[in-house]
Amino acid sequence: MNAEYRQRFAAIDWTPLPEPVRVEAIAPARADLPYVYVHRRGDDGSVFYVGKGRWKYRFSQKTGRNIYWQRVAEKYGWSAEVVCHFQTHEDALRYEVELIAHLRDAGVKLTNITVGGDGASGYKQTPEHVAKRVASIAGKKWTDERRAAAKGKTLSLETRAKLSKAVTGFRHTDEAKMKISDAQRGNLHHLYSATLLKFCHPDRGIVAMTQQEIKETFSLHPSNLCSIIKGRRKSCSGWVYLGVAA
Repeated sequence: MNAEYRQRFAAIDWTPLPEPVRVEAIAPARADLPYVYVHRRGDDGSVFYVGKGRWKYRFSQKTGRNIYWQRVAEKYGWSAEVVCHFQTHEDALRYEVELIAHLRDAGVKLTNITVGGDGASGYKQTPEHVAKRVASIAGKKWTDERRAAAKGKTLSLETRAKLSKAVTGFRHTDEAKMKISDAQRGNLHHLYSATLLKFCHPDRGIVAMTQQEIKETFSLHPSNLCSIIKGRRKSCSGWVYLGVAA
């Protein structure tokens, strides 16, 4: 263990914590930096796991842990502690390896099944793996219960900014454009569908027309017309959608 890591280890308090370190303990300005954390047993406070994370909730999550971790956590309870933050992912991984080796040399029984430094950060899935995952979810639809749970939820400003950044400047390749064109070829636009729809107006009564016909006959805005048909708004220039004509 080099001198830099020795100084860091000397500064760590390995005595049991009186209570778990909460997520809020991570300073907001450093919340996205990689860090090394430990898990302690709930009975005596001894360390039983060392890990590396980046986002603020990873060190306190129970999901994705190995069976040995689960057995200890279930039997004794557990608490989480962030040891220190790093500027780079590589430094955090090296420190994780050093810390695991240091604790095992000291006789500490860890539930880590590797020597550390082998996390999934930066991992890119193979095309075969991606294709397998796509095939596993193809055709799956949201249940009514899942829709009800998601209704009314709004994305945070941070999430919106990330989504916007991800698609800014995006352009389909010529090959992708051809595939989209081939998939849509032969499909009739909803405005030109021959299906008769029923609409009601307080002055003009009930009419049965196609979406294109009522749009042109009464000069309705196409977006507003689509909105009343899809139930996003109640009326369009006084017109109310009643459903498909029998």
